[in-house]
This record gives sequence, structure tokens and C-alpha cells, in this order.
Amino acid sequence: MYQRDFDFSEENKLYKLSVVLMADSFFYAIFDTKGMLISHHSHTFIRFSDESSVNTIKLNPLLTAKYDSISVIVLSGDTHQIDMPDDKLLNIFAGLQLKNVKLEKIPGQNIYNYFGVTPHQESLLNDLFGNENYKIRSFVSLLSTYFLGTEEPLLHLHLEDGVIYIYVQKVGKVYLYNSFQTKSMNDILFFTLATCNATGLDPAKDKVTVSGWIEKESALFKQLQGYISEIHIISDVLFMLHPTMQSKLKTHYYFVHNINTLCVS
Repeated sequence: MYQRDFDFSEENKLYKLSVVLMADSFFYAIFDTKGMLISHHSHTFIRFSDESSVNTIKLNPLLTAKYDSISVIVLSGDTHQIDMPDDKLLNIFAGLQLKNVKLEKIPGQNIYNYFGVTPHQESLLNDLFGNENYKIRSFVSLLSTYFLGTEEPLLHLHLEDGVIYIYVQKVGKVYLYNSFQTKSMNDILFFTLATCNATGLDPAKDKVTVSGWIEKESALFKQLQGYISEIHIISDVLFMLHPTMQSKLKTHYYFVHNINTLCVS
């Protein structure tokens, strides 16, 4: 298990709350008025349908505090992009059955995205924040916002525990987004190179950025570097981490939370 949690929220005014929602996990991050990440907490192996399983989330006073903004990101591969909204397609979209379906327009593009959360997940969010007091978006929408204006071909890899999220952008528009379960470094390499092959990206020259739980000195990064010339761990001067944690943790670990606070208005 990654050591990703810390809390310095008592030292600062609470300002923005970012929530990352996964199939069996609930992560939240708190940012102060300067945009610094001052607190992070992980709730993993959650059964959202089990009241006793979500009680620790519901009883957390930091989640019921007052914030200027609350943004929820659904981290999932079950998203579907189409040119025009068409609810008739919901019956054939994989992964959206038995879910509360959401529709969003991809920023800066004439593309619409369908994604979903379970009724139990949405009930928890509403119990915590109220029906109208938070914004919910998909990861692909968030990525397209963050990389808005980038015209050259781009592949972004985001790594979580046992999952890789892959985003491809070409001519400034989302071209592909998906996620895959992984068990080894070879799995990650395979899905990365297969994506390059399927989308026409050239590992010898096209830019690849990486975020999440990876280090530049790690065996995984060095393996990817052996096949991809222009690979970089994402860096942004707007990503700020509490000074006490800067020697232990990196801002790119919290990439999703960081862009969530930057890109959701």
C-alpha cells in the first residue's frame, strides 16, 4: 500500500476539497487558499452498498466542513465519447448498466462524454455535500481540460495501484481514453506500446507524460524510457505540496487532485 496520507489542515484555512471516486475507493484532498495540498486521506476497499463500510467516510468532520468548492472526479475507464448526445445508446454502452448516468461536454470540443456512478456512490456524495453543492466530472474530461491548447500528439499515462489510465490527444482533441488492470511492469509497457500502435503515435518522437505512483529512478520508468524517447514525469509549478511532506512525497502522485482543483470552476 502506498503511503499517501497526511493532514496539516488545522494549520490553514480550508478552501477547496477534491474527491476521487473509484469502484471501491474514496480519496479526498484538501487545498488551502494558495492552492497548496495540505491534507490527503484514502478510504480503500469500500463497499458503497454497505452502510457500515461508508460510516467512516460519513463521520469524518473534514468532509462535512465548509469549502469554497467541492469537486468530484470519477476515475474509471467506463466512459463513452460521441459526437452528439444520444440516450438511446445507453443500453449498449459497456459499464453503465445499473449506474446513474452522467453526460458532459468535453471542453473546447464538439464531443460529449457519458459516464456513471452507482446509486450508492451518488447517495454518499449527496449525504456528504448535498445534491447541488458539488461538481462531478469524469477523468477524461478533466484531462482534456488540463491539456487544452496542446496541438502536438500527446500520450498521458496515469498510474494507480494496479490500474493504468491512458489518454491520447491528437490535433488538440481527445482521441482515445481507457483504463486497464495491470499486475506487472510488462503489462504497463504492453498497454502503452499497444496504444501507440493503435493510435499512430511514434514512441521515438511523440511526447509521453506520466503521473501517479511512479519515480524517475524506478525500474518501471527506466523500462518505459527504453522504448519511449520523449517520456517525462508530469511537472507543473502550480502543483504545491505542504513543505513538511516535500521530502517524502511528490506532487505528481496527486496529479488527479491537483488538476481537479485547477480545471474545475
